[in-house]
Amino acid sequence: MIRVDTTKIYAFGDAIIDIEYKSFKEHTEKEDGKTEIYYEKKNTGIPGLKSIVYKKRQEKFILELSSKILLDDYYNMITIDTVERVFDTINSSGIIKVNNSKIDQFFVYSLDVTQNIDASVIMNDCTPGKLINACSTLTNDKYTPDRYKGKGEDKYRTGIVWKTHLKENNERLIIYDKETEINRSNKGDKVSRLFWNNVSRPDVLRNKFKNIVRPEMNIRSKDRMREYLKTDNFIQILQSTETPLYNQFSKVKRYDYNQMKIFDDFIGWKLYQIEKRFGRETIIKIFNCDIELIYGFLRQILPTGNISRYKREYSELLTEMQMTKDVGVSLTKQIIENFQEQLKMAI
Repeated sequence: MIRVDTTKIYAFGDAIIDIEYKSFKEHTEKEDGKTEIYYEKKNTGIPGLKSIVYKKRQEKFILELSSKILLDDYYNMITIDTVERVFDTINSSGIIKVNNSKIDQFFVYSLDVTQNIDASVIMNDCTPGKLINACSTLTNDKYTPDRYKGKGEDKYRTGIVWKTHLKENNERLIIYDKETEINRSNKGDKVSRLFWNNVSRPDVLRNKFKNIVRPEMNIRSKDRMREYLKTDNFIQILQSTETPLYNQFSKVKRYDYNQMKIFDDFIGWKLYQIEKRFGRETIIKIFNCDIELIYGFLRQILPTGNISRYKREYSELLTEMQMTKDVGVSLTKQIIENFQEQLKMAI
């Protein structure tokens, strides 16, 4: 299921039944060589209804929304199950009235796709901090992690962010501690206070975010929308079975630890040497690093005269692996793998 935190959507003509644009602020802009008059309302007084723009000549309506418009159901975000409630709230605002039979005519300029992940589901005793720290180890030739500190309305978000190195591509993936953000935001700015003042059961809502981490990707162009979601139609996006967060995270985690080790440690090695090393490491891990079981395996496989040399070499490799903490599947790697699997489930 696609879950949307914030989005900017637009529609034309009879998708909107009525709009009180005379109370909006009037602006002018140049578009296609013509002067365009448009009307904008930012401070709507409705939590989650961030702004409304009306372009009179084009009969174009642009709505910027946050899932905070759902108030007590904010945890579930904007989905195909909650979207009608979003438009019902917009229609009850007295500012603009959407034709509910035409909501399939809304298209998307931009959206933030996200998901609620309970860190304790990833692994016993896992916390948002441990999950974020594990993911911060991921890097490759295209993406580099950095500490994330939100700004403006998102200033209480802390976590990790990956941005592409390529100037022509502004892809970004964030993983942040939602529990911490939600507990700090009730003491925050005017927008946050407006939201919490309208939530009927604040403590119940905050408790839903206990131990929650949110991965979030920002989609800001039609090309990226069609790459990850196959469409820019708002309702079709919400109905989509695509897994954009999983796909984006897989790009960040393009090389696993063993692959990265080849590049870092084995430069100049011949292929057969790398195959030999990884083959032996695999045998050691199969026998759970138990040197006696490994010796028993060697006695069954090798002629008697060769056992001593192999026993010494396997013993040396096991010691080296233990010193570099490369025994079995590391805790960090297991956290990352489990997290990626949760993204694939996309529930």
